Amino acid sequence: MNKINKKELFGDLLFNWIDPIEQAYCSRGINKTESPLAIDLATKGWGFPFLNFTPKIDLKAENFLKIHTYYTVKIIEAKIISEFLKFIFIELKLKEIIQNATGMRYSVDFFTDYITEHVPHDLQNTALYANQWHRDLAFTKNTLKIFILPKLVTKKDGPLNWLDRRDTNQVLESGFDRDIALPTSCQKLNVNQLTGNAGSLCLIQPKICLHKAGIPEFGNSREQIMIQLNPSRHWKIRSDLYEKQFTQEPNMPFFKNIFRHSVNL
Repeated sequence: MNKINKKELFGDLLFNWIDPIEQAYCSRGINKTESPLAIDLATKGWGFPFLNFTPKIDLKAENFLKIHTYYTVKIIEAKIISEFLKFIFIELKLKEIIQNATGMRYSVDFFTDYITEHVPHDLQNTALYANQWHRDLAFTKNTLKIFILPKLVTKKDGPLNWLDRRDTNQVLESGFDRDIALPTSCQKLNVNQLTGNAGSLCLIQPKICLHKAGIPEFGNSREQIMIQLNPSRHWKIRSDLYEKQFTQEPNMPFFKNIFRHSVNL
């Protein structure tokens, strides 16, 4: 079992201090509603705003960026990313759904469409593509991540796995922080998985819920979209989402996003 390191502990404590400031600044003039998603986020730390929407935007790859043998990023044109985000946030009203549920506005700070491949058994204990149980500690509790399936994903394809708030707390109380498998005493907890047809979507608070990428079975792979949202005074989309596809997912958004340009959503 891997224990939390000092750097992660510092980030965790720092962002716990930022949480209430962020909430106060980004929720001005908004009335939070007791929607099903609001209840899910408050009690479970995740929710399904809707399921199996029909994707209208073809996320055709401009190129492919091979991170390593088992992980590839699809590079999507900037115009297509913009069209896709406007489709899900405006047409499908995800912007309204999230604002009503959280009482806050958000900035779309990162977009990635990626493919994970089967990992040989002798390497499966190695952290290759977030395939260890973990929480995103270099963020505040208000950070949201949207995961979307652009095509069918089954259990054989290594779907996203996560625990809800209560089960995560139970695991953490055992002294666990990050590892491939959950502690033996927690093996019977309910592990949620994002499987389904193209358009299946879930929304997770990644600092609150333990989560990991599943490993596809031999001959299988999984494609998934991840969108990172951080609280903001206004709804907006970062102007450099295309360029950020070539980099690691940014963390510590409260500090690192200060000088990034954006457009209104």
